[in-house]
Amino acid sequence: MKRFATLILALGLSLAAFAQNVTVKGIVLDNARQPIIGAFVVEQGTSNGTMTGLDGDFTLRAAEGAVLEISCIGYVTQTVTAVPDRTLEIILPEDAEMLEETVVIGYGVQK
Repeated sequence: MKRFATLILALGLSLAAFAQNVTVKGIVLDNARQPIIGAFVVEQGTSNGTMTGLDGDFTLRAAEGAVLEISCIGYVTQTVTAVPDRTLEIILPEDAEMLEETVVIGYGVQK
């Protein structure tokens, strides 16, 4: 019985060592400090991600120290390091080059 309890304890501790995910919270804003709705927040190298809400805020479970990539159409992509217990404030500058290259014509887009 003692061996069984020791085995269960060892397995539980080893699983806890691998589960080092933290909750990352943040807000994505533009240059005018207005929230950006629908920006993508993705943990680099994984498919783990989320989108910002109506207030530009997001919550994501990621590995501690992971690099997060924040992107949105019309804005320059930014990368930040995941920090637990702190609300990240990410400012995405407008991508002026991309905006100058796109012309909307009727129902289509021409570059």
